[in-house]
Amino acid sequence: MSTHYPSRVEKMMLGICATVAAAAAALLTAAAPAGAIGQGPPVASAAAPAKAQAAAPGRQALPPSYRVNAGDVLEISVQDYPELSKVVTILPDGTIQFPYMGEVFIQGSTIRQIKERVLAALKKQVSYPEVTVTVVKRNIREVGVIGNGIRGQGGRRPLGDNWRVINLIADGGGLMVDRPEWVKSSVLRGGGAEVIPIDLVRAFAGDLDANIPLEPEDVLVVEQLDDSKTKVQVLGEVMRPGPVPAPVGGSVIDALTAAGGPSPKASLALAAIRKPDNSLVPVNLVNYDSAAGKAPEVKMEPGDTLLIPENKRVYSMTGAVLRPSQINYPEDREVTILEALAEAGGPGGGADLKNTVLMRRGEDGKVVSQMINLDDIVKNKQKADKSGKKTGYTDPVLKPGDVIFIPTKEQGKENLLDKAIRYLPLMFLL
Repeated sequence: MSTHYPSRVEKMMLGICATVAAAAAALLTAAAPAGAIGQGPPVASAAAPAKAQAAAPGRQALPPSYRVNAGDVLEISVQDYPELSKVVTILPDGTIQFPYMGEVFIQGSTIRQIKERVLAALKKQVSYPEVTVTVVKRNIREVGVIGNGIRGQGGRRPLGDNWRVINLIADGGGLMVDRPEWVKSSVLRGGGAEVIPIDLVRAFAGDLDANIPLEPEDVLVVEQLDDSKTKVQVLGEVMRPGPVPAPVGGSVIDALTAAGGPSPKASLALAAIRKPDNSLVPVNLVNYDSAAGKAPEVKMEPGDTLLIPENKRVYSMTGAVLRPSQINYPEDREVTILEALAEAGGPGGGADLKNTVLMRRGEDGKVVSQMINLDDIVKNKQKADKSGKKTGYTDPVLKPGDVIFIPTKEQGKENLLDKAIRYLPLMFLL
């Protein structure tokens, strides 16, 4: 004998009666304490017609993209048919039992997809069924991540759908280091009964054999390697001396750049790499440009130290100039007396350029003084610039250790060399 289900009209009449009964019940329960009746709205549901459903206090509404897992508890309600409404638990094999559907696999489905499958089955037996599917209890699957190689806070977190190792690292804020080869990683499975080494270099390169799928209760361990295996030191005349990441390919220029580049006093010609055994490997970094394909053949390895000494080759501009000072002599070119004058800010007020004195120490250690008419050199340079010619004047080349003294016109020519002699101590400091 087949089961009789009410028609739509019968259900409407029953609905009117139910409304009257509900109104009477409301009068009786209006004074009831808050929270005494009902348990609040469910965590998430898909109902017809579809409406936004607020989460109960203390519960978090699930997003529409949520996919059910084994162990989740669902409430499937069929309006006006309580005998068809069921609370079901998704079995470990991902299935549930429901009237007119039998055993059906739903693990990994969204709430909406489950509702559509229930509706499709009921429409063969019930006129215009209205179905609500609600997740009343989640079986939250978790994984863990620990170690100082993760940027964010370690600990347990919900296991996302189809997560692999890289997904968990991304959810944890990424790696603390610039390159995956600078960490050691493994997955602890089964409470630590199984330890699975993870090659993050391959995993980040897209190798799915290395980027393994995660299982509930897996723990990912990510530990940074010791600095001696991941960094180099750059010390001396650089802008930011200290440890820097070991350069890719061992590039000395990249290590120098990571330290902020050389300081104005750096001697790149006398740079050296100190190995862990304290041996020194000279490396001339003058005029090297890795971008242009010019780079030292010497390579740096983790644990090495790049030493950039001070450039002690200097010359001095003294007397009537705007910035009297000792100036570093460049390692990659020569310096002329006009360039030195410009470096010192140019002549000062009342400068007597005609009676400039150049003091130079000879190979025998004796200091030789030479009078130079710097005024003529400046004027001849100006004439050459005006005519577009780059020749026609002489601009003496200086040497490291030279001292240039420019007197004032008030000092006169008398005893000029005597006045310059007071700068001789500079010769012994250079």
